[in-house]
Amino acid sequence: MSRCISIRCNAPGVDIDDFLKTGTASCGWDLTGDLSGNSTDLIREKIQGGYPHLEGHGLRAPMIALCGITTLKPGDLVVVPVGTQIYIGKATSEYYYINNAKENTAHRVNVDWKNTPILRDNLSEELRDALKHRTTLADISDYYDELIAIAYGAPSIMFNEASYTLNLTYNGKRKITISGLPGSITQKTIKEIAIELKAFYMKLGKLKE
Repeated sequence: MSRCISIRCNAPGVDIDDFLKTGTASCGWDLTGDLSGNSTDLIREKIQGGYPHLEGHGLRAPMIALCGITTLKPGDLVVVPVGTQIYIGKATSEYYYINNAKENTAHRVNVDWKNTPILRDNLSEELRDALKHRTTLADISDYYDELIAIAYGAPSIMFNEASYTLNLTYNGKRKITISGLPGSITQKTIKEIAIELKAFYMKLGKLKE
């Protein structure tokens, strides 16, 4: 199941231009060392080893960021909020660590960025609220479908050997508009496609009865 994270460029000396230029997304807490393959408990131990002053609530931000970036897979979405805009890209690598990297950039994934930003006003109200997180990283996988549709165009499906375009609209409620060749869609076809989509999303765990 594809994931989506939102990551802020709020570390000193790091901004969206760095991400776009290097084709990466990254976060700080460099002193932990490489976290490849480590469990949540080991990540916590490495954070405390590199930053012994962090205790209790102080561990929350690095734990969220590092557990999030280390579990990204190719194809997952990465979103960076910047003022009134957001940048979206697809991860093209798994997590890796760079020794002696520029400060606050050692923990990385490669990202194929769409250089054209998207206005926040074009997002659903729920997604705009989700992007107000104060932590360096947040999981916003619930909005994967919306972000994919906005950034990469409406998906299409094959049904009874005919192709149909799914236009996803978000105005407080998730809606799907189905379009196809003139005269190819009947009310019966729409109901049949709806049943197929419902079964598909229930299997993904994104839809419940």
